[in-house]
Amino acid sequence: MDWMKRKSVPHMDLIITVLGATRICSQFATSVFIFCGVFYFNPKSLLLLYVITRFHSFFNHSSSWLMTLLCVVFCLKISNFHHVFLLRLKMIVSKQVVHLIVASALIAFCNILLLCWFDHIEFPKYMVNNVTADGTGIPQRSIILLVTYLLCNFVPFLLYCTSSVLVIASLCFHVNRMKLNQTATVNLDAYYNVIKFMMLSMAYYILNATSCAAVIYSHQFCSLDIIWVYITLDIFPIFNSIYLILRTNKLRDHFLKIFQHGINCLRNRYTEDPVQTIMK
Repeated sequence: MDWMKRKSVPHMDLIITVLGATRICSQFATSVFIFCGVFYFNPKSLLLLYVITRFHSFFNHSSSWLMTLLCVVFCLKISNFHHVFLLRLKMIVSKQVVHLIVASALIAFCNILLLCWFDHIEFPKYMVNNVTADGTGIPQRSIILLVTYLLCNFVPFLLYCTSSVLVIASLCFHVNRMKLNQTATVNLDAYYNVIKFMMLSMAYYILNATSCAAVIYSHQFCSLDIIWVYITLDIFPIFNSIYLILRTNKLRDHFLKIFQHGINCLRNRYTEDPVQTIMK
């Protein structure tokens, strides 16, 4: 709404907005895939399902990078380290947030191109040259896909964990200094809430990355149903989105306003005079 009113949008709000958009698109792609796979599955729909799969991978990978960017910006915003590298990085990031958002989308797009290249060019060539009658090449293909997935997600995972640890360490040092200061009268609950928020978010990210790797591994080696793969991969972003909404004051206020508006619309609809409804 601030952007539509031509107001300046804080960097955190901008990243959260784009993150929400990518998660909405990812959930939509999952819903379409499950709906088509369950109710309208036929050999002609395989191409459509493959395209939906790649769209889901694109938005899911973009979401991971945006979560990492959000944590990095948050780290540079509230941490009180005075190292030259961190100060210069803070200055660069504060001026290039929009470019970094675009860069996250480009990285996700390159990841999709890599997977498509492997599926349509490298893997058929590999199958012709190396697969024997007993199919010994299939596990090697699975290992290659798993390693590719891990490499594509290792960098954002490392950046996210590093930024989270720096934020938690910085806040802990600051709280300890305030406790040592006998004249400090500042309420420390806000600091403890932020530390708790960062620790839970980092635990979510680690659990999400571990679960994704385990699910992809199970799908490649154990022929796990792909619908359950999609459901599992989308559970954690849903919970994290709910947690972000509940812990962010602006998101929580807007959500409550929208929810209250929906309740009022339903109430007015069902308490309307039947005569007026017939006349309408």
